[in-house]
Amino acid sequence: IPNSELKNYFVDEKNKIYNFEKMGAIFVSVRLGVSSIQTEYFNSIKKLFDCKQFLGFIGGKVNSASYFIGYSDDDLLYLDPHYNQDSITSLDEQNLMTYFDKIVYKLPFNSLQCAFTIGFLFRDLKEFRELYVFLKLFILDKLPIFHVHFGNTKEHKIIK
Repeated sequence: IPNSELKNYFVDEKNKIYNFEKMGAIFVSVRLGVSSIQTEYFNSIKKLFDCKQFLGFIGGKVNSASYFIGYSDDDLLYLDPHYNQDSITSLDEQNLMTYFDKIVYKLPFNSLQCAFTIGFLFRDLKEFRELYVFLKLFILDKLPIFHVHFGNTKEHKIIK
């Protein structure tokens, strides 16, 4: 059955059919080395930002976790998620803006700590298919930062 005819199913290249009903998220924790990351991994990290379903990653700094949202040349761009303030009972536009950090920080790739967690989000079957294709190509890269096994998923048979 061609993918275009399926509403809640995903068919892989081996014609296995997988049920798909809800949006989902995938988180991958990685450790690339003991104390520092080899420079050969930097291109693989940069490639993740090409994926529309990529949420960024958290961690990557000594004794702190930051939220990395992009890169510019040899610097990672990140937000500091540790800004705290008192809660309020009613929220208007002026108060809402106080909850957003207005500073984007830079961290050189070679200062990135070796452990962090990567996030992906797919909202529907189309986005899942796009992520699936991206990951299939990603793991073929020269030195991917993680590998994906595309098995052990519950199979379904379509009954007409």
